[in-house]
Amino acid sequence: MLYLVRYNKTYHLRLKLPPDISHILSKQELKFSLKVSRKRLAIKKVSAIRRWVRDLFERMRLRKLEVSNMLAKGELTKDELNQTVREYVIQLIDTYDQDHAFGNHLNSDTIDRELEALDYGIVYCKEQFSERRHKETMGHHVDLLLDGLKISLDKNSESYHMLCYETLKARITVLEADKRKLLADFKGTDKESILKDLGLSVNGQGSGASTTINDAVKSVAQTPEAV
Repeated sequence: MLYLVRYNKTYHLRLKLPPDISHILSKQELKFSLKVSRKRLAIKKVSAIRRWVRDLFERMRLRKLEVSNMLAKGELTKDELNQTVREYVIQLIDTYDQDHAFGNHLNSDTIDRELEALDYGIVYCKEQFSERRHKETMGHHVDLLLDGLKISLDKNSESYHMLCYETLKARITVLEADKRKLLADFKGTDKESILKDLGLSVNGQGSGASTTINDAVKSVAQTPEAV
């Protein structure tokens, strides 16, 4: 439901979200300035926005139904797959950072041993990756990840196969970053840089509807003349 309100001589729009859309966006309402002081223009803009919002909500409901059907079939959407891989990457990074938070246990001997272990891990993972043995290599890790996220996937599904593939690729990237950290080369080893290198979302949102609805409604609302 749309509400037209006036603050400081400028009209604003309050968009109260239906319960199902509110659940998707994790918001109960959106607020925007219409950038006009004349009520006639404000009403004209609201009329244009109302039509656009109605269509958008229907597309979002259809998309939610599509996702539900895919999950019922044991498959993940591309965004869900990427978010799951992102969670795995963050777990790896956080584990390393926690283990090396103060560096008190590090000396030349322990650094050498860790470097040796990292080199072995990188070579092993790259060999498995090149031989396309990602499912055999990452199956246990993926099972633990899915269990923690309360996601059920058929191990013969395309999504499970791709999840093993992408997590192995991510593991190689994180191990290489860990090695650079031990060598005091910190360029590109922070969480944001690693996620960007892997083409994953930094803030945890995929191509979500929240960004779409905010940008699109603002675009209509702030146009000098109504659509």
